[in-house]
Amino acid sequence: PAACASSADSKLSWEHLKGLCQGALNSAPTACYKDAPLGSNETLKLMLCRGALSGAVVECAKHAPYAMNTENKALLCNRAQSVVPASCAEQIWSSKRGVAAGNTLRSALN
Repeated sequence: PAACASSADSKLSWEHLKGLCQGALNSAPTACYKDAPLGSNETLKLMLCRGALSGAVVECAKHAPYAMNTENKALLCNRAQSVVPASCAEQIWSSKRGVAAGNTLRSALN
């Protein structure tokens, strides 16, 4: 947690810092938070980056289907170790059961 907290942006509130770095093994969660492609929504960035072990989480979120909403991207890629979850979602999303049918990620996966 110390490596994570010491590398955090000074603008991050104590509560968010605590949530982001609790149990962190390295500074990956704060690096993820800084690079997360989820706009300025702090809650979603925390959801994505809590528990991150490497930059794979950000890469996964960047490769998730463009039309997927940011909450689903955060849920899909949290703790990802590669872009495989995003690639899988992209294949499902672009199939006949994807966005064109108005499905959510959860319904497309079932």
